Amino acid sequence: MSNRRRFFSNPFSDSSRFERSRQVSGTIVSQGGAIAIDPSKIMTKSGAINKTFILTGILLITAIYSFLNPSMTLMWVGLIGGLISVFVASFKPETSPISAPIYAAFEGLFIGSITMLYAMIAGDGVTPDYGIIGTAVLGTLGVLVAMITAYKTGLIKPTAKLRAFVVTAIGAILFIYMANILISLFGFGGIPYLHTAHPIGIVITLVVIGIAALSLIFDFEIYEKGEAMMAPKYMEWFAGLSLLVTLVWIYVEILKLAAILSSGD
Repeated sequence: MSNRRRFFSNPFSDSSRFERSRQVSGTIVSQGGAIAIDPSKIMTKSGAINKTFILTGILLITAIYSFLNPSMTLMWVGLIGGLISVFVASFKPETSPISAPIYAAFEGLFIGSITMLYAMIAGDGVTPDYGIIGTAVLGTLGVLVAMITAYKTGLIKPTAKLRAFVVTAIGAILFIYMANILISLFGFGGIPYLHTAHPIGIVITLVVIGIAALSLIFDFEIYEKGEAMMAPKYMEWFAGLSLLVTLVWIYVEILKLAAILSSGD
C-alpha cells in the first residue's frame, strides 16, 4: 500500500489493522502444519452490536449525571478524557475492551454538560429549552437509519475515493474548529459566521453534519469487515467505539444547530 493510500485510510477501518490484530492476537494458529481457528476469539457482527449497546449504556449513565449536575469542569474533563481514550484505542486497538468503556464514560460527562449548556442558550438563560434535546436525539437517529439504509442498499459504498474525501474533509473541519478556538482565545471573536444562525453558519453546520454522516459508512464497514477477516474478539469493542464517536459528533452538531436556530444568535 502506498503512503498516499495509507494517509487517506480511516484509522478505524483500515484493512491492514484487522490483519495485524489477527496475527497479534493468535486468532488463527498453526497446528501441525494445518490452520486452526478458535471461534471464541473471533469478532462477530452480533458481538460488536452488543458491545455498542453496552458502550451507549455507559455513555447515557454518565451523561444523565452531568446533565443533572452540569459544569464546565465536567465538560472539559469529559472532552479531554474522551479524546485521550480514542487516541489510545486508535494506536493500540487491543486496549479497546478497556479504552472504549473509558471513552464512553468520559464522553457521557461531556455530552450531558454540553447538552444543558446548549439548552440554556436556546432558552432565556434561566429556563432551558429542553425541546432541542429531543430534536438532536431524533435527528441523530434519523441520520443513523438513513445511512444504514444507504449502506445496506449499496446506494453509498465505502470506496477509496469516498474515504479520501471524508478523511480530507474531517481534517479541514478539525483545522477550522481548532483555528476558531485559538482565534477566540486571543480575543478576536472567532471565525465569522461559524456557530451562528447566519445562513452561512447554518450551511457550514449542515455540511459538517453531512461529512459526519458519510463517515458512518466506514463505521458500518468495520462490523462486516472485522467478521469477514476473522479479527480478534477485542475488535468488537473497537467497532462499537468507532460508531459511538461518530454518533456523538453528529448529535453535538445537530444540538448546536437547534440551539442557535432557537436562540437566533
